[in-house]
Amino acid sequence: MVAAIRTLSSSGRLDYAVWRVRIAAAAIAIAATTAQLIDFAVYDQRLGPLDMMTHNSIFGITSLAALALAAVASLAAALRGGERSRELVGLSALLALLLALRIAHPAHVLLIAVPLGAAALTLLWSAAPGGTARRVLREGCIVLVVAFVVHGIGTKVVSMLGLGPETWGYQLKAVVKHSGELAGWVLIAGGLVAAAAAARPQLGRES
Repeated sequence: MVAAIRTLSSSGRLDYAVWRVRIAAAAIAIAATTAQLIDFAVYDQRLGPLDMMTHNSIFGITSLAALALAAVASLAAALRGGERSRELVGLSALLALLLALRIAHPAHVLLIAVPLGAAALTLLWSAAPGGTARRVLREGCIVLVVAFVVHGIGTKVVSMLGLGPETWGYQLKAVVKHSGELAGWVLIAGGLVAAAAAARPQLGRES
């Protein structure tokens, strides 16, 4: 009975934490979008710290930090044990490689990053622990996929129309991609942190 109450209490805390992750992801994406559009419309993109399209901006650094946290949390979840430990170690390595590529940004980075990203999303979808953490991880995957699909289609559209960075069409396309990417990584990082935290009491009961 006591164990059941503890399990229910732990599940409730996890649900609450995951909702906070969702709210944080939405708030950060809205803040990034608002800052980008204000910088474009009012300041003619002179405020570098607000330009989400660069890694040197506030939101660029936040996106990199979320990806780094996701890599560390995936490894932490793997070290707690479980049947998906190997997949989580592999996921941590993939996320770390993606982080390194985003920071270094070598020539032809997309040729390397796209297959690595696809592999990471596949592992996230299939190897995610069950329950609430799995839901938020898969939500993060969906947000990332939608962001990059819109980006791919939008890039072709703005190219066909001859729209450059100084146009609203280009900016809106960029906002969808970068704010979606930011929100997706925040969701994934939060889901992996929740998964790692949820594994701790389980190991304690087994020992």
